Amino acid sequence: MSVNGIGAAGYPAWQGARRAQQNVAGKSFAAQVNSVADTPKVYQIFTDEDMIWTGGNGTGLSYYLKYAEDSTEDDPKIIAKGVDENGDEFEKTIHINEVNPKSATVVEMRALEAHTGVKKLGGFTSLPLESGNMGLNDRRDFMDMFQKQIGDMRLLSQKKTAAYYQYSMQAYWDFMDKKSADKDTGAVLNGSGTVVRKKWRMEEKAAQGKAADQDEKAFAMVGPNAPQEVKDAWMDAAKEVKANGMGIRENGMMSHISQMMVQRLNKMLKGETENFDILGNTVESAIQAAKQALYNLDNPQASAYRSIEAQQGRVKERAFYTAFLEKLGAIKNETSDGINSFRPESTDAVMQAWDKALAETGVNPFPMNRISTALVLHVESGQQGLRSTFLGNSIGSAKSMAEKIIHRLENPLTPAADPDFAGQELVFYKKFLEFLG
Repeated sequence: MSVNGIGAAGYPAWQGARRAQQNVAGKSFAAQVNSVADTPKVYQIFTDEDMIWTGGNGTGLSYYLKYAEDSTEDDPKIIAKGVDENGDEFEKTIHINEVNPKSATVVEMRALEAHTGVKKLGGFTSLPLESGNMGLNDRRDFMDMFQKQIGDMRLLSQKKTAAYYQYSMQAYWDFMDKKSADKDTGAVLNGSGTVVRKKWRMEEKAAQGKAADQDEKAFAMVGPNAPQEVKDAWMDAAKEVKANGMGIRENGMMSHISQMMVQRLNKMLKGETENFDILGNTVESAIQAAKQALYNLDNPQASAYRSIEAQQGRVKERAFYTAFLEKLGAIKNETSDGINSFRPESTDAVMQAWDKALAETGVNPFPMNRISTALVLHVESGQQGLRSTFLGNSIGSAKSMAEKIIHRLENPLTPAADPDFAGQELVFYKKFLEFLG
């Protein structure tokens, strides 16, 4: 066995990397990143004949893996040999069939990774970020770690990375299924006894069922008259980001006061004790409601102290609205073929001017992924969403609305979130005003 030190010249790398195991359980994603970033990325590189993996992590844990001489196809065994985070030498024999991802060490998971040949992210690792802070004997629930990592990647809009971790997590579940010692119950042996895989799945499904129940209850609070396709989009978005537009968690408690909850409360304050319909009865009305909630979330009327939990809830709420709009947009794409999916209702003369402006400018003033100035003006005036009749029923009322929109675009209260789209809106409404005569 040969050893190459990585670190200060003339010193074993682990001497500069001795530090206590950092407990990252419960930390935010940013805290995990900072924690890992602060950990010295130094370890010794061990090499040996026939090794299948070598490396380490930021704690100084360093080792190589190779198959044991008595390893068989039915009972694969892997030898792990190196130094732990304290610089002490170790050698362990890992029985692959006994590895339990619900309670495993990082060395066991590296052995399982090497044996199964799971595709590695960037060619480096298939394991969650938190594993970079694990010592030799630390045990973690890697499946929970994967779930957290996937959720964090989705919140950061890193869809490809989230999809990779989903693949990686499933690869380890599939391996455990394949190596199940009891095909009927999914029993798998590990170092501390028998773990029933079927029970894991049942618990996981039960948790998902509880979350789905709360997501459905949340939907019923704001969309009693919405069509099934809107409900499907809501449920799919909630499942994807593990949050819903009402901020209701799987235990029935609220993480924070969401924007849709605010809209509902506003109706109550106005004396509407029965009509709590926020999403309306069409896909388009649901889109407008989600856009209004997203705008209100990004443009609070007053600053206020918010707990860390509430801030995290708002991040998830925003992720939900974004996913909800994406899924509603997919429905619109399937059912519409025009450039302007949201079409106002007004007199023939007004609509002729509108259509001419659309044709000449090629601008869609209501794209799925943008919040229009017309919607902003209506929200600021206290109206619930943008109605299709916002232009009024005459050329005069249409001119008045176009002029208000142009004035806001030319005199924004704050810098435009998307200057390119704001410029396109300005071009469209100026042309529209011109055609109105």
